Amino acid sequence: MKKVFVTTLCLLPLTGVAAETHCIPDEKVVFSCSVGKKTVSICSSPKFSVTDGYLQYRFGVPGKVEMTFPEAKIHPKGKFEVNRMTPTMDDGSRADLIELTFKNGDYGYLISSLATSKSSDVSLVVSKADKTVATLKCQGKTVIKSDLSFFDVLTEFGIDQ
Repeated sequence: MKKVFVTTLCLLPLTGVAAETHCIPDEKVVFSCSVGKKTVSICSSPKFSVTDGYLQYRFGVPGKVEMTFPEAKIHPKGKFEVNRMTPTMDDGSRADLIELTFKNGDYGYLISSLATSKSSDVSLVVSKADKTVATLKCQGKTVIKSDLSFFDVLTEFGIDQ
């Protein structure tokens, strides 16, 4: 399967900044951030396991979801792929890279978080026919995540590498 990378997200706790999320009150906020006037959110059912629960990607202006994937609240296995790597940076330090990918019609999406001891970078990349059509960077202080590790949630669903 050809990998299509579309969204890169920074997974740092939010401190002192209000951020929007598309998750509803009884859902887990796995991840959410502002990419300008729009918000990217990953929401899950309150309880989840390798066989139960749902995970959804939601995108749009605050208060109005423009895209949901998958549309139905179904288990994410087979809908998303995840990769986790710990590359060595040029300065010899180690980084933590988590990538969540999915395909919706002709479009590919990549959510990626690259964190080092000094910085982090999160962005959303959308592609069509192997060409990048949009790269949206999460605005640093708008990034929020649940009290659960993003990768740990994906592992609990059974969609780890």
